Amino acid sequence: MNLKTENELIQELSNAWAMAYAEHAALLDLRRMYDQLLYAVGREYPGEGRHDTALRYIREREAIHESAAQKIIMMHQSKCSMDTPYWANNEHHRRATDA
Repeated sequence: MNLKTENELIQELSNAWAMAYAEHAALLDLRRMYDQLLYAVGREYPGEGRHDTALRYIREREAIHESAAQKIIMMHQSKCSMDTPYWANNEHHRRATDA
C-alpha cells in the first residue's frame, strides 16, 4: 500500500484550496459584472425584474442591429451582380485600373 506522507497530503490540500479560492474569485468577478449589468437598467419594465428587462433590452438592440446589417447586405447585393467580382465594383479599384 502506498501511503502518502504528511507533506504530500498538505501539498494536495494546499493545491485544492488554491483552486477553490481561484474559482471563488472568478465567481465574485462574474457576480460583479452581472450586478453592473443589472443595475445599468434604470427602470424595470412592468411585470419584469431587472434581469428580464436587461435581457429584453439586449435582445431588442441586437435585433435592430441585425436588421440594419441585413438591409446593408441586401443593398450591396442589389448593386453588385453575382457574376461580377467584388473588386470590379470597388470604386478605388476602378480608379486605379482606369488610370
